[in-house]
Amino acid sequence: MDDEQFEKLCYDILREQHKLKLTDIDKIDNSRSRDGGRDIVFYKGVDINKKRIKWIAQCKLKSDKRSLGKSQVPDISDMLEVQKAKGFCIMTSGIIGATLHDTLDALGDRKGWEVEKWSYIELERFLAEHPEIKARHFKDRLI
Repeated sequence: MDDEQFEKLCYDILREQHKLKLTDIDKIDNSRSRDGGRDIVFYKGVDINKKRIKWIAQCKLKSDKRSLGKSQVPDISDMLEVQKAKGFCIMTSGIIGATLHDTLDALGDRKGWEVEKWSYIELERFLAEHPEIKARHFKDRLI
């Protein structure tokens, strides 16, 4: 699986997980492009003014065994403010390191932003419950 395929898998998982319509989710540009930290943008729920809540998702395919750290996902707070987003989702084929966990938890505590964290563990569990998505992306391969 390459970066582009992983982003498409993440798109399908988010769309199914949050029951999003096609008009509620966008994959931004190709992988490794200058997307401003936005691999996927989606809208989930509404705020008190009935305005859709914008989420930014970053997809990180890991080829090594090291955990995904804070240094590999820089400037989350700045990106969310510039994009006027209220939610952030990280999706990785690896494990999420302690420094990144702490950073994401602090964003929620300090700024009130919602955060979703998907490591390979959550991805595998989701795919086990949704064999149609697994079949579409892996065609007889194991994750």
